[in-house]
Amino acid sequence: AKNINHVIEAVPVGHSMWMVTEYCAGGSVATLMRPTAPGGLQEKWIIPILREVAEAMYWVHGQGIIHRDLKCANVLITEVGDVQLCDFGVAGVIETKFDKRTTFIGTPHWMAPELFDDSASYGTEVDIWAFGAMVYEIASGLPPNVAFGMDFSKLGTHLKQHSPRLEGDHYSSALKDIISYCLQHDRTQRPAI
Repeated sequence: AKNINHVIEAVPVGHSMWMVTEYCAGGSVATLMRPTAPGGLQEKWIIPILREVAEAMYWVHGQGIIHRDLKCANVLITEVGDVQLCDFGVAGVIETKFDKRTTFIGTPHWMAPELFDDSASYGTEVDIWAFGAMVYEIASGLPPNVAFGMDFSKLGTHLKQHSPRLEGDHYSSALKDIISYCLQHDRTQRPAI
């Protein structure tokens, strides 16, 4: 699988399961962003990372898998600069393209609005929202809606009324567009990877 961090072995340790995976000396994209705080990475670095993550997600979705936790902390960089998607600990499997999941899972600021609805079912479109949130995070240094400082119980309601948008003159219109294209409240309007 292109751009997927491979698990070499799973070892039970006490009541836990330790995963031995490929080593990525560059750390995560979140780690790369720390020295640039409070802002994100320069756009010339963002685009190649996104291209490689999109390749990984294309393979993941093609296998009938929903990642469900796409964010900068789960995108690793190898010693030679390759990009790898990791942490499939909460991934879900769908049998057909019409199959939907109902489990409430993910990391709140990257979660699509429908995931805050107990009765909603969803598919790979939640990963597209998370992809847009990850682009926002890479560009600005923070995921969408963090600045509002709202608690988890209010975030779902806020997202149903306000789709996050990247603001500022130092971002290209193309980067802003990809974020707004992915962060569509209506999940049927979100693109496939």
